[in-house]
Amino acid sequence: MSKSVKGLVIFSILFASVTLFPSYAQTEITLKLDKHVYVVGESVTVSGLIQLSDTTVPVIVQVWNPNNEACMFQELGVSRDGSFISDPVKLSGRVCSVPGTYSIVAFYGDQEGRITFELQAPAAITSSNGNGERLQTLLEIVKKSKQNVDNKIRDVKEEGIAIPDDIMEMYKGALEEVRKTEDAVAADDSSSAKQHAKNALQAFKQIFSALVLLESEAEDKAAPVAAASSDLEKAEKVSELKQAIARAKEFKNRLRNIATTSSADGTIETNFAAFDKAIVEAEGHLEEGNVDDAAKPLAEANQILHDIQKSLMQQAKEKRQSKAEKFVERTIKRIDEMVEDAKALDLPQDVIDALENVKERLRAATSINEILSIAREINNEKKEYTEEKGKNFERAVSHLESKLQKVRDDVSQAGRSMDVFDRIQQMIEEAKTQWSSGNKESAMNMLEKAERTLSQIIELMQSVKRLMNELNNLETIATELKEKAGDNQEALDAIDKAVTLVNGSKNAIMGATSEQDIMIAKSMYEQARQLLEMAREMLGRPSVMPSETNDSNRLKKVAEALEQRAERLHKVAEKQQNDEAVNIVMRAIDVIEKAKQMISEEHYGDAESLLKEGNELLNKAEILLKEGTKVSSKPNVVNDRSKEITQEIHKLEIMAAELMAKAGDNEEAHDHIKEAIGDLNGAKELVIKGELDQAKSKVDDAREHLRMAKQIIEKGNNGEEKRNNKNSEG
Repeated sequence: MSKSVKGLVIFSILFASVTLFPSYAQTEITLKLDKHVYVVGESVTVSGLIQLSDTTVPVIVQVWNPNNEACMFQELGVSRDGSFISDPVKLSGRVCSVPGTYSIVAFYGDQEGRITFELQAPAAITSSNGNGERLQTLLEIVKKSKQNVDNKIRDVKEEGIAIPDDIMEMYKGALEEVRKTEDAVAADDSSSAKQHAKNALQAFKQIFSALVLLESEAEDKAAPVAAASSDLEKAEKVSELKQAIARAKEFKNRLRNIATTSSADGTIETNFAAFDKAIVEAEGHLEEGNVDDAAKPLAEANQILHDIQKSLMQQAKEKRQSKAEKFVERTIKRIDEMVEDAKALDLPQDVIDALENVKERLRAATSINEILSIAREINNEKKEYTEEKGKNFERAVSHLESKLQKVRDDVSQAGRSMDVFDRIQQMIEEAKTQWSSGNKESAMNMLEKAERTLSQIIELMQSVKRLMNELNNLETIATELKEKAGDNQEALDAIDKAVTLVNGSKNAIMGATSEQDIMIAKSMYEQARQLLEMAREMLGRPSVMPSETNDSNRLKKVAEALEQRAERLHKVAEKQQNDEAVNIVMRAIDVIEKAKQMISEEHYGDAESLLKEGNELLNKAEILLKEGTKVSSKPNVVNDRSKEITQEIHKLEIMAAELMAKAGDNEEAHDHIKEAIGDLNGAKELVIKGELDQAKSKVDDAREHLRMAKQIIEKGNNGEEKRNNKNSEG
C-alpha cells in the first residue's frame, strides 16, 4: 500500500474534527501607508492584508504618538480577500500632532502587524524643496486656519455679539494673504508662498484670539483683558482633554464588547472599573478647571485600556491554544479507536504503523501550525482514502455492527436502554442501501457518521460512570456531614435535600434513554453538590469537594468549576444590584486566578489553599444572594420578583428530585418529571436575562408537569396497594 493510501486511512480519524477546527495561523499582518513622512494637519490612511479566517471578526488598528499616547483606534471590516483599509486619521490636536515617530499596530486574532511613520511640524516645510506636494500641504493648513476663524465668526454672530470694524478689516487682509498664497502655490513660487502663508496664519491667530476675547467679555464684563490669551489656551486644552476622554470612552466600549463576546475573565471587568474611576477623576478636575491635574488620570486611563487590550489578545491566544489541545486530545482518542478497527479489519501493518506515527506527531507538535499541517496533509487525501476503504466495506459494516451490539449489551446489562442505538443502526442500514445502489461515496459518509455517533455515545457512557462515582462520593460526604450536624436544623435540611437530589440523579441515570437524560442527571448532581457546600459552610467544615490525588488535572478541574460558578453568581449579583455580593465574587475571581498561576508553576499545595479560599468567598456570596441582604440602595420590584421566581424554581427542583426517587420504573411519571426539569432549566436562563414573565410561565409549566407526575405516581401506588391487599385477602 502506498504512502498516500496510508494517509487516506488516517483521514477517518480526523475528518470530523478537521472540518470544524478554526484557522490558527500565526502570521504577521501586512500594513501599508501612502507615505512615511507626514506634516501636522495631514491625514494618514492605513491599509493592509491578513490571513482571513472569519469575515465577522474586525481588524483592530491603533496609532500611538511618540509619547505612547493613543492617537487613534478603529475596528475595521475585512473583505473576502483579507484586505482592509482605515478611515483617514487627521494628524492634529494635542495627541496627534506631536512631532516624532508614530507607531501603528494592527491585531486580528493572534495575527499582528506593525509599521511606523514620521510626523513633522509645519515649520519643517521651510527646510524642504518647496515644490509640489509640500506647497499644497501648506495651502491646506492656511485654508484650515481660515475655516476655523470662519466658524468662530459665525458662532460669535449667533450669540448676538457685534464684531468691531478693526477685526473685520484684519480679516479682509488675511483673506488677501490667502489669495496671494494660492497664486504663489500655483506658480510654484516657494518663497512667496511661505511668506504669504505665514502672514495669513499670524493674522488668523490674532483674529481668533480677539473673537474669543469678545465672547469672554460678553460672559463676564469684569474679566481682565490681559487674561484672555491665557483663557484661550486653557479653553483649548480643556477642549482637547474632553475630546481625548470621549475617544477613550469609545475605545473602552469597543473593548468591553470584545470582552463580552469572548467571555473574558473577571479581571478584565475589574480593570474596566479602574478605568471608569480614572475617567471620573479626570472629568472632576476638568470641571474644577484643573487642566494639568486632569491629564494624569487620563493618561492612567489610557494605559489601563492598553493593558486590557493586551490582556484580551493574550486570552484569545490562550483560548485558541486550549482549543488546539482539545483537538489533539480528541484526535488521539479517535486514532486509538481507528487502530483497533484497523486490526479488526485486517488492514496491512503499515497502515496501523502510519496511524501510530500520526498520533506521535500530534503529541510532539509544539505549535498550532504543526497541528494544522498534519490535518491538512490528511484532508488532501480524502477521496483516495474513500476508494481504498470501500474495498473493505462489508467487513467495516460487520465490525461496526458488532461494536454497536457490544455497547448496547453493556448498557442493557446496566438496566438501561437508549434510543440513539436505533438511530445508529438506521445509519448503518442506510449506508448498506446506498452501497448496493452504487452510491459508494454517500455510503462511506453515512458509515463514518455512524462510527462518530457511536464513539460519542461510548464517551458519554464513560462520563456516566464517572458521574456515578461522584454521586457515591457525595453520599459519603452527606453521611459525614449529617453526623456532625447535631441539632443544626438548617444544615440538616440542606443535607436531606442534597441526598434526595443524589438519589434523583441516580434514578435519572438508570432510566436514561437519551443524552438529554444524562444532562438532567448532571444538573441534579451539581445542585446536590452546592447544597452540601452550603451545609458545610453552616457547620464550618472543610470543603466537601470529592477528594482526589493532589495533581494538576484535578486542580484545573476544580478551578474551572469555580470559575463557572463565579460567573453565574456574578450575573445573579448584578441582576439583584447586590454590591457586596459583586465585590465578594470579584475577590473570589482574583483568588482563583492566583490559584491557576500556582497550578501552572506546580505549586499544588498553595493552589489548593487558594481554591479553598475562593470557594469560601463564593459560598459567602451565594448566602448573601439567597438571603437577599445588603441589596443596592436602588431596590425595585424586578429584583423582588426575580428572587421570588428563583426561590420557586429551587423548591420545584427539590420536588422533582423527590418524585424522581419515588417514580421507580413508571415511564409516564418520568416523562413528566423530565419535562418539568427542562422547563426549570429554561426558567433559570430567562431569570438571568431578566425575562421574568417568560420565566414565570416556564415555572408554571413545570409545576403542572410535577402535579401530573405526582398524580400518576400516587395512582400507581394506590393500585399496587389494592393488589397487595387483594392478594393478602386471597
